[in-house]
Amino acid sequence: MSYWSDELNDFQDFLEHHPGEDYRGWQPAKWQSLLTVRDRLLRECTGRSGGRLRTALELGCGSATLLLQLQAEGVGCVGVDRDPMALELAQHAAKSLGAAPPELLNGDFDDPHFVDGLEPADLVLHVGVIEHFDPAGQRAFLELSAAKSNRWILVAVPNEHGPVFRSFLSTVSREERVYEDDHEDISIPGLAAELGLRVAAVDGAHLFFGRAKYYNPGDPQLDALYGELRGRLTALDPRYADFPHRDFCAEDIDAMRAVEEQVDAETRARCGFLTYYLLEKPA
Repeated sequence: MSYWSDELNDFQDFLEHHPGEDYRGWQPAKWQSLLTVRDRLLRECTGRSGGRLRTALELGCGSATLLLQLQAEGVGCVGVDRDPMALELAQHAAKSLGAAPPELLNGDFDDPHFVDGLEPADLVLHVGVIEHFDPAGQRAFLELSAAKSNRWILVAVPNEHGPVFRSFLSTVSREERVYEDDHEDISIPGLAAELGLRVAAVDGAHLFFGRAKYYNPGDPQLDALYGELRGRLTALDPRYADFPHRDFCAEDIDAMRAVEEQVDAETRARCGFLTYYLLEKPA
């Protein structure tokens, strides 16, 4: 089975065993962090352009979490993925939230012939996609993304040198699971410079794990970060004193989000599971 088949099965199992829950309860840490990404993105694009972000196109959309959140703010969204199970998960996620899914298309998101047939969008985005291609493929994919964008491109890549990602890999290895994603070395600023794109913002996301099992003590960088986050969480509510040894749920979203927003952008980019870059096409 594919990764997205496993994810879909896990989500359906979660809903079966947690009546009344929705996608947010299944992925509370991811949901809260991408809400903050969404809001920063809307502020950045609106502030620089003087107009609202109207449309977004995600190439390799997976569960389309960020698209669902953008759509809730009135952005017209289209997601493309080659795995039908990813699109089915996106549909189930939207349904659980009582929302209509964005327009979802099954197709090869890196095929120029397919992508050429899509409508351009104010924002073209992809999260955890471009690093799978070789250097020539990375350049071609970013060039394709820019060609479909009216102005903005959002690129997010795993922060493999950061403490949160390292801890995640340690758990995967301990459970004798294989992290299936082969990542190539990549420099988004370097590629942007080659293509004449301006780096408008750099930030990070996903400081928290939704499940305690992904935290592995003993990494000085991670322990220092989590000590800071624990202090901020307990200032909001003493029940968070057991962090990072706790599984989060939907009711923790507001607290996690408040704390992650308090952390400066440089720390989020250095430590977070993802680093993201907002790129701007020349006028």
